[in-house]
Amino acid sequence: MSLKISQLTSGNPAQSGDLFPIDRAGANFSLSVGSIAASTLSNGVTGSGEVALANTPTLITPVIGAATGTSLALSNPISSATPATNRTVDAEPSLTAASVAPSGSIVGVRGNVTISATTTLTAGYVYGAQGKVTLQGVVNSSTQPVPACGIIGQLDLSSVSAVTTTGYVVPGWFDCGATMGASVTPGNVDILMLTNTTTKLIHAALHVVADASYFADITDLSYGGAHFLITSATAGTVTQRLKVKTPSGDLYINLHSAS
Repeated sequence: MSLKISQLTSGNPAQSGDLFPIDRAGANFSLSVGSIAASTLSNGVTGSGEVALANTPTLITPVIGAATGTSLALSNPISSATPATNRTVDAEPSLTAASVAPSGSIVGVRGNVTISATTTLTAGYVYGAQGKVTLQGVVNSSTQPVPACGIIGQLDLSSVSAVTTTGYVVPGWFDCGATMGASVTPGNVDILMLTNTTTKLIHAALHVVADASYFADITDLSYGGAHFLITSATAGTVTQRLKVKTPSGDLYINLHSAS
C-alpha cells in the first residue's frame, strides 16, 4: 500500500486531509513523498541544482571560501586534439594596493612536508612539491623548444607598467633558509642537485639559452665564506677539464691540481 503526502507550503501545518492512514497489517508498504525544492529549505540556498549530501557529492563549479581538508585528488582527462589552455589547479592571488609590504609571504600554491622531531626518515622520498611529466607517447614539436617539462617557473615582465629598481626578480629561487640547526651536517646539503641515474647518455646536465651579460654571477664572500673563489699567483698542473658545448664547438675549462 502506498502513502502520499501532499507538499505543504513553508510554515503551513499539516491538515487532517493531507494525511492518509497506512494499513499496518500488510506485509509490505511503500512511501512516496514529493520532492522538496532546495529554495524551500529553512536555512536558505545559494546556487542551483541538486542538494549535496556529506558523502561523495558531485559539485559543478562551486565557489568555496577558506576551506580546509586532509587531501585532494584530481583527475582531468583531455581528449581534444587541439585543447585550449587547461589548468587543473589555478590559484591566482593579486596585489592591488598602491604600496605593499607583506609581514609574511604571499604564495599562489604552497607545499610543505614536516618531518617532526621524533621522526627518522629511513627510505623513500619526501617532496614539498613535485612536478612530473609521464611520457608514454611521442614528443615532436618544431615550434616549442621545450614542449614538455616536469616543472617550470616563469617570469612575466611584458607589462608596460612593469618596473624593476633594486633587488632581483627571478623565475626560480632555491634557498636553504635563514638558519641551520646545530646538528645539521652541512657537507650533506646542496642548493641544487641534477641527476641522471638511467643508462642513457643525455645531451647535457645543464642547458643554457640566454641573452645575458654573464654566464654566472658568483659571490663567495657573503654570510661568512670565501671558499670556492680562489686567487693565486701560480697554478698547479692541469689534471682535468670540464667540457662545455658552445655555438663555436666544444670548449674546455681547465681544472688544476693545486691552487
